Amino acid sequence: MIDITVIVTLYNKEKYIEDCIKSLLQQEFENFNILVIDDGSTDESCSLVTNLMLNESKILLHKQANTGLGGARNKGLELASNCRYVCFVDGDDYVKPNYLKTLYTLCELENADISICNVESYPMNKNFRAWFKEYKGKVDPEFLDDSLMVVNKLFRKSYLDEMEFRFFEKSGDGAIIKLMLNTNNIISSLEPLYIYRYVKESMSNTRSIELYKSVVENSKKMRTIICESKYNDDSNMMLFGDYMVIDTFLQLLVIDIMNNDKEEYSNTKKELLKFDLNNKYFKKFYKDKYGIAYYFVVRYLLINSFYLSRFMILVRDAIRKVILIK
Repeated sequence: MIDITVIVTLYNKEKYIEDCIKSLLQQEFENFNILVIDDGSTDESCSLVTNLMLNESKILLHKQANTGLGGARNKGLELASNCRYVCFVDGDDYVKPNYLKTLYTLCELENADISICNVESYPMNKNFRAWFKEYKGKVDPEFLDDSLMVVNKLFRKSYLDEMEFRFFEKSGDGAIIKLMLNTNNIISSLEPLYIYRYVKESMSNTRSIELYKSVVENSKKMRTIICESKYNDDSNMMLFGDYMVIDTFLQLLVIDIMNNDKEEYSNTKKELLKFDLNNKYFKKFYKDKYGIAYYFVVRYLLINSFYLSRFMILVRDAIRKVILIK
């Protein structure tokens, strides 16, 4: 049996996939394989992986029609049947040589279901949010808010099977909240072993209203997971569930404004206002992450003034373009 299957999700990453796989082949750990799930790439990504396979038996490649990130990860879980642990790496990122060894050793020493490492960005960016918080024996909103990234974790495969775990099909990492809520056997390392490539195509570069609506729906599913968990009588966890939905509605509100779609803005606002915007985690996390001024702009301007919000967003984008030109 393989100790670890590394599931690498791939979609049009020809610039980066070789670096990603080579970083895995340089691991200080032996008993693992690399399962590449190509999610319908139209560039040379698959050819590059195939070339690497000529000299390396650890690499397996599965090709499929495009299903989205969640669908690709689910296919990886389906195919990773003969292993003790699984982890996930995005095809445009890479890892340090002791990534697998450290996470595996932590799980084995502590009999943990999940081990977590810190994350750093490439190139280094002071605004990068690592999505990491050290686990100190308690799953609470503060821990969860920075712990729902998939790629910096090693999961015991039997635990995933026990939970009948699957990712949300369309997007995102949020489904792992189910895994975080149902175990206390978690251990973390402060060492940054996963390298997130900061210059990548991401949701921040798209204005698709439908895509962001799917993110809102996923946040509602996450809230439902909390409601159905052992934390359903924990008022703080329930408030955190509301906060996650509020946060994604606010993201959708920005997209509505950027698309100059006042009808969608009104619809989104109507749904958003069903939640209590005095939610303490909305206040706390936005102030902690972005500053008090940003919180007040979002809380009182974004929600109440379509045209002024649009003006401010256009000014922001214009400033960014000037900075990039310089």
